[in-house]
Amino acid sequence: MILKRIFVLTALVLLFAFAAFSESEMPYDIDVDIDNQIVTVYRAGERGDDAIVRQMLCSSGKANRTPKGRFYIFTRPEVDRKEWYYIGAYNAYVQYSTRIYNDYLFHSLPCSKADLSTMDETARANMGKPASHGCIRLYPEDAKWIALNCLDNTVCHIYVKGEPKESLRALLYENSFYLDGPWKNYEEFLGYSDTAVCLTSSKEEIEALKTRLRGAGYYPGEIDGVFSNELRACIRNAQAALCLPESGLGDQAFIKALDENRIPAGTQVTLSVGDRGPAVSKLQTALSALGYWTQPADGVYSEELAEKVRMFRLVRNMGESLMADSELQVRVLHDAENFQMPEGAKLVIEAAPVDVAVLTGAKMFGLRTYSSTGANTILYIKNGESARVIEKDGDWTYVEFSGEKGYLKNFYLTFETRMEYTETYVFE
Repeated sequence: MILKRIFVLTALVLLFAFAAFSESEMPYDIDVDIDNQIVTVYRAGERGDDAIVRQMLCSSGKANRTPKGRFYIFTRPEVDRKEWYYIGAYNAYVQYSTRIYNDYLFHSLPCSKADLSTMDETARANMGKPASHGCIRLYPEDAKWIALNCLDNTVCHIYVKGEPKESLRALLYENSFYLDGPWKNYEEFLGYSDTAVCLTSSKEEIEALKTRLRGAGYYPGEIDGVFSNELRACIRNAQAALCLPESGLGDQAFIKALDENRIPAGTQVTLSVGDRGPAVSKLQTALSALGYWTQPADGVYSEELAEKVRMFRLVRNMGESLMADSELQVRVLHDAENFQMPEGAKLVIEAAPVDVAVLTGAKMFGLRTYSSTGANTILYIKNGESARVIEKDGDWTYVEFSGEKGYLKNFYLTFETRMEYTETYVFE
């Protein structure tokens, strides 16, 4: 009983202590722009870009359920600002709830259990749109920051009729802004810098950077003079591969790494005849390990290399094409990493006609253990997929598909003859 009274008194003392702070003593103010679905934390009493401490995307209440006006954050002891909070009315768990007004909170995206792996995918997809029951949903790291840094009595201003900020929204879909992030200041987060290739750089500088990133396998877009969000995302990926701060700007450390050819080749660019650079060299090296490419890795995507790519595709049933898209590059690298070519061996590719059954009469059909719809299903074949015919058996056909053998009903099939390509390693 005594311990209980001490706890209650302590809670009251803390409550009065928080209440004793005046607005001017609060370290931060919070603005919630409903029109743009953006939460901005400023240094208390200040506004403008120089005063921004953190900025994040949010998801407010659908059908105008989020209250508007000026509120003062407060805490329900032993309930708020904790790692997990259960909202019984919606059978949902959220992280780091911070109370704005009554039962309206800042909190993380909802989960079905106290585990981030169970996050509601619909809620995640609707970030940046009004989708909640009235609370302000945030990404977990943003909800945690507010819970840990914004004291009771912090002013929270929720309003509509904000100035449209589509370019900023696009940035915040990729990253929240925070002072201790990879940017030196808010201007760099927005894309401005005096020392890096950025929004204000010349058309020629931006085109040159895009060309180099394309050659390295990171930038698949159009080579022009626009410093786009796509370019920023590609720069961040390349910076991550180099273990550099992921600012999304072409800063001096990043440009130096490009100059010294230290960047690991990426696989995001579809390579075709005429392309050249580290990404092509990496593809050539991997194809050499598999015996497809027998010349030096010179980084030039020639017509001869394109033909080797075509043969690799045919052997692995990846479709006939002379181009090396991302899927093809990843497959080549994976196969090369997991293969040791026998010493003194040579790759031989053989082609032979085979009969195939193509599923055309249904969206999906089960491969059966025997010729009956009552048989167990081994796996499902989708419309347009083909299986190698082993033997026809009345109204059913015995086939091989994805390493499994079973029966498909002829009524749903179209039969074709195709060339099957196989690779063999022989000793000369």
